[in-house]
Amino acid sequence: MSLIEYVGPTGSGKTTEVISILKKNKNIISGRKVLKDKHNRLNYTFLIINNFPTLIKGSLKDLILAKCFIFDCSLPFKKKITIAIFFFILLVKTRLLVASKDLFIIDQGLHQFLLTSVSNKFINFKNFMKWRKNFIHNKEYLAQELRFKKNSFKKIKKNIRSSKKHIKHKMMSDDFIKKQIYYLEKII
Repeated sequence: MSLIEYVGPTGSGKTTEVISILKKNKNIISGRKVLKDKHNRLNYTFLIINNFPTLIKGSLKDLILAKCFIFDCSLPFKKKITIAIFFFILLVKTRLLVASKDLFIIDQGLHQFLLTSVSNKFINFKNFMKWRKNFIHNKEYLAQELRFKKNSFKKIKKNIRSSKKHIKHKMMSDDFIKKQIYYLEKII
């Protein structure tokens, strides 16, 4: 099978929709451990064991891509390293999910990472489009289906205000949300 990835602004309802899908379809597995559905939750041990050749085959490429991301990132060096490590893990995870025989669904994947990175000014728009193009044209990292979740700014603000998860985050400024909406519109 493969991977379904949701992409959209923070508070647009990605997680809510993914949880709803997981409850309705027990054949789809959550690609994120923190989602609450215990019956079809990601098991990293089985994912790695079942896709071990894929893990080994592409890890060097993932490491090189993470290193290249450092050069495109406009953060202080220590933060670049942290982002690069997270990016590397996300690259490996994405390849394993795409290569798996099971069908996974995620709301915080590779394309969401890029959307958040450009919205936070970790990378500029030109680099955002370059990275996105690289992943759209590379079957190792490409989700079977990208689902873009849009909502109005007003609806997103309402969702964030009523969400315990989002209130904890500091990056929920109006400017950040507007940038996510803007950049999402650029890629749809």
